[in-house]
Amino acid sequence: AYTTMTWEAWIRPDSVTRTQQIVSKFGAAGHRAYQIGLAPDGVLRADVSYDGTTIQTLQSPAGAIAAGQWSHVAMTYEMYSRVWKLWANGVEIATRTNVSNIFEGGTAPVTFGAKSDATEFFGGLIDEVAFYRTIADIPALYQLGGVNKFHGTTIRGNSIFLNGDMGIDLYLPHGPN
Repeated sequence: AYTTMTWEAWIRPDSVTRTQQIVSKFGAAGHRAYQIGLAPDGVLRADVSYDGTTIQTLQSPAGAIAAGQWSHVAMTYEMYSRVWKLWANGVEIATRTNVSNIFEGGTAPVTFGAKSDATEFFGGLIDEVAFYRTIADIPALYQLGGVNKFHGTTIRGNSIFLNGDMGIDLYLPHGPN
C-alpha cells in the first residue's frame, strides 16, 4: 500500500498555458491512482483517487511554475496523517489534509510526460524524476540542484529501481498536443 510517497522532478516547460502531465498513473475511470502535472497559468496540480474513480485535487496558486525556466517540483503524501503536499523550488506551495488512501488497483501504467491514456503531453524538459516510499526532505533535494542523481543509469524512458525507490532521466520534446 502507498503509506507514504514522494515524487520529485526538475522540469522546464515550454508553455504553462495548457494541462500537461509530469508523472501519471491515471487512466479511465476505475483505473486512477495519482498524477502530478501542470494546469493553465503555471499552476502545479496533483490528483489522487481512493477508489480508482473519485478524484481529489490539490493545486498551487497561479504562477508557481514559469515557462522556459527550470523548476524543482514535488508531491508528498502520508497516509497516517492524511497530509498531501505540493512543492516548488524547495517551498511547500499547497497542502490538503484528510486525504483518502491512494488507490493501487487498476491497470493504468505509470507514465512520464503524458497522462496514462496518452493525452495531456508535456512539452519541454523533464529531468531527475524520482519516486520514494518515504517522505523526502524536499528543501534538501532542491538544494542539491539536480546533481545528476541518475546520470548514466537511464536513457529515454528506461528506469532504475533501488530498494523500492525509482529514478529516471528523461528528455521529452514537444508532445502531439
